[in-house]
Amino acid sequence: MKYTSALIFGIAIITASIFLGNAYKDRANPPKIISVTGLGNENFVSDLIVWEGYFSTFNTNLKTAFEQLNKDKEIVKSYLIAKGIPEENIIFNSVQTSEQRDNKYDNGNYIGSVFRGYALTQTVKIESDDVYLIEQVAREITELLNKGVQFNSSPRGIITHNWPI
Repeated sequence: MKYTSALIFGIAIITASIFLGNAYKDRANPPKIISVTGLGNENFVSDLIVWEGYFSTFNTNLKTAFEQLNKDKEIVKSYLIAKGIPEENIIFNSVQTSEQRDNKYDNGNYIGSVFRGYALTQTVKIESDDVYLIEQVAREITELLNKGVQFNSSPRGIITHNWPI
């Protein structure tokens, strides 16, 4: 009995040493698994498309520029509706106005600026679940040039979504 506590203490030290030794040895050999962080691709059929574009006009008279922009807006709207896009899917954003000036220099020194006119821009966004139709219209939108409207697709291009069920 006198050696029982010493025997238990010795066994505990040996057991702890075995666990610590194995942990030290195993830390140099990580588990044989692969962990990946990065980009993956998956093909899917989209159920919503959002497409943006813009048109603009320029004139020295702000009122005249705004009137021309409104005419262009009606041409764009009529064109999109004629292509089969429902009017409720066409969203026109507010008009952006920018005063254009040319800087003047004399012998490399800035001496002021001269007013050139006003540039007005309006964006239009189309949201639809008819992905094929909107993609087709986006490819044909340059037809508006024949109607006198310079329409530009947004640099962000076409955004599609596929919401999980």
